[in-house]
Amino acid sequence: MMCDAKNPDEPLARFARSYIRHHHPDICLKETDRPVDPGAEIPTDFLNFDRLLPLVSDRREPLRKLALELAHWEFARWDPAIEGVVEMCDSPFAEVRDFVAQAMTADDAPEHRRYRLNPDVLTADAVYSFCESRNAETRSLGMKLIDLHPRLKVPTELFRLTESPDNRVRAFVIRTFWALYRDRGTTPLWKPKPPIESSKKKKKQQTPIDEQLGSGAPGRPDRLPAEFDHLQSLLRRILFELPPGRPPNRDATAADQMVRVKPLPARQAKLKLVETMRDLAIEDVDFAKYVLPLLREFKQSRGKSEHAACLVAVTRIENRHNELREAES
Repeated sequence: MMCDAKNPDEPLARFARSYIRHHHPDICLKETDRPVDPGAEIPTDFLNFDRLLPLVSDRREPLRKLALELAHWEFARWDPAIEGVVEMCDSPFAEVRDFVAQAMTADDAPEHRRYRLNPDVLTADAVYSFCESRNAETRSLGMKLIDLHPRLKVPTELFRLTESPDNRVRAFVIRTFWALYRDRGTTPLWKPKPPIESSKKKKKQQTPIDEQLGSGAPGRPDRLPAEFDHLQSLLRRILFELPPGRPPNRDATAADQMVRVKPLPARQAKLKLVETMRDLAIEDVDFAKYVLPLLREFKQSRGKSEHAACLVAVTRIENRHNELREAES
């Protein structure tokens, strides 16, 4: 009655949606402030993920709204396979993508437990496909998930993202490399020490000071995204090496279901990467110290466009950080 109706405002369609809402234990209690009569609850095996997945992206708003409300209460119980999550991430409706992003990035607080997705279900192949999606919000979600879960910082996948036409994705890759390799100026087990406060301030303070300060610098992964010892060598590899060949055709997987943005050609990808490195070096003098010698070296390229891009980059970085120009000239 609910799904087959051509018009969602037909009486039978409205009745079917109302029946489901008033026989779902949580939704009924929320709306009527009374529990469902014993034995009248909708069976949990009826409200499964496979049945609700088509409704989440249904063009009829009432059905989509109901499906998302049910997902808010049932998503964690469903524990859906990554294929279904990828399909929801590629939905044309913003509210669906927003829900998936919230479910995949929420912490383990009690208020999120009914819809929070178990991070163990995430695979590197699927998450990196988010970064290649045509939808900007989905690309942002992919980058956030990689930041939240260091195990997803897979070397080959990070290199692949340097060919992205999105400058935010390219900058994310370089920032990730830089965060892994840079000298943080602290010992490995350093943690911030809380300041000495009076007892009155402690009583007024709602959040414990230890939680505000955090647990120190983010941990580094066991395997760095290259076999080189320094970031400069890593960036040289990206610029000077020939790009890898296209991967062979494979059977359709969760990552293949998403409509991906077309990667840049190899030459254009290198030019865009030079621009990204230039912009980050202008912001961060420490990064400029690493990348400036590499850009000076790559400036000798016989390619006119590559030479021009490096010349512009070196000039702008030196103008921004005069101390580097005096030291290197």
